[in-house]
Amino acid sequence: MIRFKLKFVFIYLVFKISAFGVGLLPVHNIQGGLLGGVCLSHLGNSYAAFYNPAIVPFLDQHTNMLGIYKPFQMPDMQNSYLEIFVPLGRTKIPVHYNMLMADRYRESHFSAGYGKKIMDNISLGAQMNGYFVSVSRYGSYTGAGLDLGFAARLHPRLQTGVVVSNLFTYEEAGVKMDLKPAMKMEVSYYPVEKSSVSVQVNQNFFHGFGYGFSVFHRMNRSFTVNFGLQPVDDIWSGGFLLQLKKVSVLYGLHLHPVLEETHLIGFNFLW
Repeated sequence: MIRFKLKFVFIYLVFKISAFGVGLLPVHNIQGGLLGGVCLSHLGNSYAAFYNPAIVPFLDQHTNMLGIYKPFQMPDMQNSYLEIFVPLGRTKIPVHYNMLMADRYRESHFSAGYGKKIMDNISLGAQMNGYFVSVSRYGSYTGAGLDLGFAARLHPRLQTGVVVSNLFTYEEAGVKMDLKPAMKMEVSYYPVEKSSVSVQVNQNFFHGFGYGFSVFHRMNRSFTVNFGLQPVDDIWSGGFLLQLKKVSVLYGLHLHPVLEETHLIGFNFLW
């Protein structure tokens, strides 16, 4: 019982720090995770649509994604996710489901987004997020919030994205998780085609202002490397993507301030 209580406290802190304490969406897909979540302005990339719903109208193709996070320090803890694009007429809505499991602890996150262009190079988007946490004999938590996104191509080599998170929130629990409004702003520069350098700043209402960087470089048709850094939150990440026709395999290492070294393994299917 003591061991379980200690583990529950640890996982609760991880959940609070990674998901709600900072007031921002957690890194929840593999390729976005390899970039440290600094991908709000990656127009035309499916993985970025789950961080910024305004990117959806810029997509020519969509990717179904399946991935697993596996912390070194918690062998019985696993975070898995599934992401798909659901056709709705001519529009495809990104839907994400994420689950973290450890002993009697279950944490789920569900989101669905929509985006529309208001000009040829500018779009707006919205995403609904739902959260549910259940711990046997300790109770449960339910929460929800709305994200609004903006994306624009300012120049053939310059793109930007903005997301305001956790608007119109709802929470029901014995322990309040504090879903707080937050904002991320980002600019990406493409010095050459298929390569980018991105800079992000955010106001997360927990650490104050934060910032992040990411580098995305496609070395050839089959191999891509990704790196991400958020110094204030002490998050480092990096890895590679191997493209095999319509299927890609991803692997990376995510250094989290609480979970420490974490494996990221994912599979994408392009359609």
